[in-house]
Amino acid sequence: MVLRLKLTRAENYQHYAVPANTIYSIELEEYLRHVVPSEMSVSWKPEAIKTQAVCARSYAAYNANQRASKTYDMDDTTNFQSFHANRSDSRSDAAIQATSGIFVLYDGKVAYTVFSSSNGGETESSKERWGNALPYLIDQKDPWTLATRQAKSGHGVGMSQYGAQYAATLGKTYQEILAFYFPGTTLGTINGKSVAAAGTGSSSTQASADKPASPLPSASTQANANKPTSPSSATSTGADVGKTGWVKVNSAGLKVRKSPNGSTLNYTLPNGMSVTILEQSDAGGYTWYRVSDPLGRTDGWVRGDFIVWADPIAAQPVPSPSTASASAAGKAPNPPIPSDAPDVVYAPSAAKQPPAAAASATSVSPSADAPSYVGKTGEIKVNSAGLNVRKAPSGALAAWKLSNGTKITVLEQQADKKATWLRVKDDQGRTGGWVDSSFVVWDDAAQA
Repeated sequence: MVLRLKLTRAENYQHYAVPANTIYSIELEEYLRHVVPSEMSVSWKPEAIKTQAVCARSYAAYNANQRASKTYDMDDTTNFQSFHANRSDSRSDAAIQATSGIFVLYDGKVAYTVFSSSNGGETESSKERWGNALPYLIDQKDPWTLATRQAKSGHGVGMSQYGAQYAATLGKTYQEILAFYFPGTTLGTINGKSVAAAGTGSSSTQASADKPASPLPSASTQANANKPTSPSSATSTGADVGKTGWVKVNSAGLKVRKSPNGSTLNYTLPNGMSVTILEQSDAGGYTWYRVSDPLGRTDGWVRGDFIVWADPIAAQPVPSPSTASASAAGKAPNPPIPSDAPDVVYAPSAAKQPPAAAASATSVSPSADAPSYVGKTGEIKVNSAGLNVRKAPSGALAAWKLSNGTKITVLEQQADKKATWLRVKDDQGRTGGWVDSSFVVWDDAAQA
C-alpha cells in the first residue's frame, strides 16, 4: 500500500530534498519504520512495540481509505501520527517485520485504531469522546494502565500505550493486548479486497480469533504479577533484594538516579507505583535500591526510605477487562471517522476538542493540608505530543502547548474534581495558561 504523506516538518521535507508541503508517496511499511519509534519508546517490551506497529499500520490504512478523495492521506505531525524521516531503530524494525501485513479488522474492514499515552485506568468510548459509537471503541476498566498509576494523557480512546507496556511485562502477546483494547475485532491481512484471518490462511474473520487465551490480571493478582525482572538478575545481595515494594512520596514524584546518590535520570516514579528490588547498596547515609518498575525500566536507583512494603494507595476492586463480543456491542458495518473526531493520536487539537467542562467544574483553592505550588519552579514532563495548556482550570484549550522540558513558574493554583491546576509563566513569558500539576517535576522536590 502506498500512502500520500504531506511533509510539513522541515526535517522531513529537507531529508527527502523536496519543498515544504510536498505530497510524498511512501510505502506503508517504510512509513511505519519512522512512525513507530516516534510514537513509542523502542526500549519498551517487544510485544508492546508490536502492538504499536499493528495499531499504527491499521490507523494509516483506515485514514487512507477514508480520505481517498482528499489530496493526501495524512501529514507528518501528531494531527495523524508523528513521523520523523531521520528516526528509525532496529528494535521497532523487528516489531514491524514480525507483524508485517497484519491489520486490526472489524466486519472485514480495517478498524479505526486510535491510541493515546494513558487512559488513567479506564478506556473512553468513541461515543463519549466524539459522539459516534464504534462498537470496538468502548468504555471499560483497564487494570493494566491502572497498575502503572499513570494519569490520563490524551483522549483515552482505544489502546493505552502504558497499558500495553505493562501487559507486555506480564507476558501478554500483542494479539492479546489488541483483543482487549479493540474488543470484537480480529487480526488479518489484506490482499486487494480479500481478507484472511491472521495465521489461518482462510477468509474467516470471527471475533474470537484474537481474544485473550487466558484471564487478564485482577486486583488480587496485581502485587505479585508486576515483577518484570527476576530477582536473580541483581548484581549484589541485600536483605531486601527480590522484595516487591511501593513508592511512598508526594505529588512531585520520586527522583530516580543513575547510581546510589548519583546524578538523576530523566524520569520520576509516582506515588503508589510498585517496584521490585534488584540491587541494594548504601551511600551518603542512606540505603539505595536499584528497582524494576511496571514499565520495565531497570537502570534506576531510589532512596530506600521512600519505599514501603504495603501499597500506600488503598486497594480498589478492579474487574477483569471486558471481553465484550461484537454482537454484544451491536455489530454494525465499520462506520466512517466521526465528523468531529480529531485527526490526532496523542491529544485532540484545540479546534476539534469536545466542549470544555469548565462551566460545570467548580474550582476551589487548595485545602489547608494540600501542597502549595505557588512560587515554585519546575519543568514539564510529557511525551512528544506536548502538554495541552488551558485558558482556565478544566477549560478550553489555549492556542499553544508546552513541550517536554519547558521551565515554568507557578503563579496561581486551583483544584477541581479532575486535577490540581496551575497557572504558569513559561520560558517564553506567557502567563495566561493553566496546566495539570501531574505533568510538572519540581526543581526543589525534597526527594533525593
